[in-house]
Amino acid sequence: MNPVKKFGAWLFNLDGRGVSLSTPLDPGLIERDTVVNAMAKKLQSQDAQLSKISAKEKLKKESEDQLVRDQEQILNLKQQEIKKERDRFEGALGFNELHRMLSKKKFRDRILISDRNGEVIFGRYGDFVFLPNGWFGLLERDSGKIISYGQNMDQVIYKPESLKNQFLMGVLRLPCDKNFQFYPDIEKVMVPEPMYDEKTGKIKWAKMKEAPLLEMVQRLKQESMDKDEYVEKIEADKIGLVNQLSDLKRAIGIHKNTAEVSQTETSKAVGMSMQYQTKIGGLQNRVIQLQEMKMIDDKLITGLEDVNTKLMDKLEDEGSDTAKRKARDEIQNLLSWAKDKIPNTIVQEVKEEKSEKKLNEGGGR
Repeated sequence: MNPVKKFGAWLFNLDGRGVSLSTPLDPGLIERDTVVNAMAKKLQSQDAQLSKISAKEKLKKESEDQLVRDQEQILNLKQQEIKKERDRFEGALGFNELHRMLSKKKFRDRILISDRNGEVIFGRYGDFVFLPNGWFGLLERDSGKIISYGQNMDQVIYKPESLKNQFLMGVLRLPCDKNFQFYPDIEKVMVPEPMYDEKTGKIKWAKMKEAPLLEMVQRLKQESMDKDEYVEKIEADKIGLVNQLSDLKRAIGIHKNTAEVSQTETSKAVGMSMQYQTKIGGLQNRVIQLQEMKMIDDKLITGLEDVNTKLMDKLEDEGSDTAKRKARDEIQNLLSWAKDKIPNTIVQEVKEEKSEKKLNEGGGR
């Protein structure tokens, strides 16, 4: 082989032999690459761990934020509940506040005790006392006597819910009139519950169950209003039902009139139908009669033609009056036979024709 071609084949690997060219690597570089790969893997692992830690921290922060929001909401609800409770007992007078007010001698000495309307002064305020039986009492200062007492505060002080204002006004009002007669607060008087007996239609009073008079009056008033509304609704429904009934009655009357008209028209139609059937029957009978008349007429015409033929033949043969009479007799016999078969109207018509013929014959003679 040409040395040039041989070199070209070797250079471009045209002879099919594999030739590999390599450069020896530095062991230091190989070790450095190994360390770099190990550090890269470690960094990836640390990044994954940091991502997990970040996710946990984020979730923890969200949970803490939610917890803070829940606590704020709980605190807000508690404050609303406290405010609601305070509003419920707004204006309440506490013992500490009362003690602070009465600890001032000038303030305490000016407080008087009067009847419920403030018309008569019964004395000056001394103190509130708790009696051994658990009742309350009001002590009058000058006499040292308990001027008012009772099981409940409203039996000692008139309108005890306004006690703070009474202290500020300088007059404590007792539940009595100017004659010192007990006059309870009607709004708080406990009265038996009323019960309606459906059998007797009377009201009975409960023996054990009681309720404040004002509360009972308000409840009964509300029940009365509810029943009035119910009665109004029932009356409105009744008016509606009456209107519907009137409409139904009018509709029934209209339907009844329509039915009567329809019945009348039906009766007329039935009567006309019967008349038509009667006329149809008469027409059928008339048709039958006409058919029979036609048959008779056909026979009569045929017979007359035969007689006429015979008569003409005989007249030609004999030429005498005797032959004419015989021919007339035969015609007369034939007409007599036809009389028995033809109805009266036909007979009358034949009679009229016969009379006309006789007149004609007489005129001819």
